Amino acid sequence: MLLNFGGNRMTDIQLIASDMDHTLLEEDGSVPTGLFDRIRALREHGVEFAAVSGRSIATLQGLFAPVRKAVTLVGDNGAVIERGSRRVYTNALPTATQQHLVVHAQRQRAGVPILSGVDAGYIDARDRRYIAQLGNFFNAVRVVPHLEQFQQDVTKFTAFYPDGDAYDRVEKEFDRPFGSDLSVTVGGVHFVDVMNPDVDKGAAIRQIGSAYGIPTAHMMAFGDGANDVPMLRTVKYSYHVLNALPPAAAAARFTTASNRRHGVLRIIDKVLADII
Repeated sequence: MLLNFGGNRMTDIQLIASDMDHTLLEEDGSVPTGLFDRIRALREHGVEFAAVSGRSIATLQGLFAPVRKAVTLVGDNGAVIERGSRRVYTNALPTATQQHLVVHAQRQRAGVPILSGVDAGYIDARDRRYIAQLGNFFNAVRVVPHLEQFQQDVTKFTAFYPDGDAYDRVEKEFDRPFGSDLSVTVGGVHFVDVMNPDVDKGAAIRQIGSAYGIPTAHMMAFGDGANDVPMLRTVKYSYHVLNALPPAAAAARFTTASNRRHGVLRIIDKVLADII
């Protein structure tokens, strides 16, 4: 059932945060028509907009280039945050941790290991055939001879499952061995993401709220997948899109239309109608 506020006006919203893929974006990964005008209108009336994603921060910079100074960007599930085109937070994985995760994935055949840096995703030379499939999720994909020896700063480890069975395999291959020490989540049917233990979308939203002086009771968020659950549980006005997977649907208080039917834009329009 779509949200019905029973006539109540949404005049107390100060921050709107939205997941990207299968929530806000079109199915081809593009920004829906009219989003930037809505973001500008929200900003003019004192409402901040945050793009919150498991994607890399560089990919978000490209998507939101026309309004980059007017939005907050949250990449790698909260490991990197930019406000007004200025990077304000980076939470990098220790080198030993990232190398251990890569070796684990390679030995256990637990997906295709990827290390997410701020400006690019890195894969092993043996996995170069997957570059085209990863293009939408990383600003650039770079091949290294031996990923298990990589020593540059990265903010997220990702296991890519080409067959789309990440939800079926995450518990055995990553939750059990690493879930007690690291933040493990599923970023869609193709990706398992692993970050430092204090990183998730909910923590990122709380950090943004603290910086702006916005309590969670005045926040709205949208999501569709497991990595959105911490964010949906954090805010007062939490929505899952109609095409959401069960974890997000269970965590959200309200429902809106699917991304194909621009459910996020519909609710933003209601917010704007109530505050203008």
